[in-house]
Amino acid sequence: MSLTLQFILAMSCLIPAIPAAIKFRKTDRSYHPFFLLIIAAVATELIADIPFMLYNNYDFMDIAHPLYSVLDIYLMLLFYRRIKIIETDILLWIMPLTGIIIFSAHYYFSNDTSKIFEKYCKIIFTGLNIALAIKLLSNEIFETKTKAFKNPKMIIAFGCILSYSFYLLTTIFLGLGPQIDSLMGNIFSIHQIINVLTYLIFTWAIIWIPTKERY
Repeated sequence: MSLTLQFILAMSCLIPAIPAAIKFRKTDRSYHPFFLLIIAAVATELIADIPFMLYNNYDFMDIAHPLYSVLDIYLMLLFYRRIKIIETDILLWIMPLTGIIIFSAHYYFSNDTSKIFEKYCKIIFTGLNIALAIKLLSNEIFETKTKAFKNPKMIIAFGCILSYSFYLLTTIFLGLGPQIDSLMGNIFSIHQIINVLTYLIFTWAIIWIPTKERY
């Protein structure tokens, strides 16, 4: 896959980011963390991918992607907290702080022990996101009568399950096993296609997020 095609696929995050930016002030604040995460994805891809494509510079990529991972943890937890899937604020602080420590250690302690610890923590964080998305999906199925394809929370949950499940499988398979270049290339291509599909799902969810009523 060419670098240009990779960049185009990566920038598919713009598809949901545009309606997210338009509807940000018009929707309930419980959806704001989800909107911010999508906008952060756009910023991350621009900061990381453009220097890589133009100058073959990995420096920004090595900073932007770990920071996005920490934002991913915090903003999704905040989203689940605001829609009452999480009943306590403890996770909002423990998990992101752990993420910051892990990704900071990645730069200061580049030994095998820290890398293995980082991989296991990524697996835990991703598993937690999947569990919360499944809980959200089940809650919406049993507690609302809205049709699934019109229920933004169900659609978001489905997109998260799809994206995080693939990421979890690849992290376990590649992160804890031998690195094979040809296999990693194929998995990366599939990962980008999954990302595009997820962003399309998120776009559909944003379309159905209700706007605040004006009195």
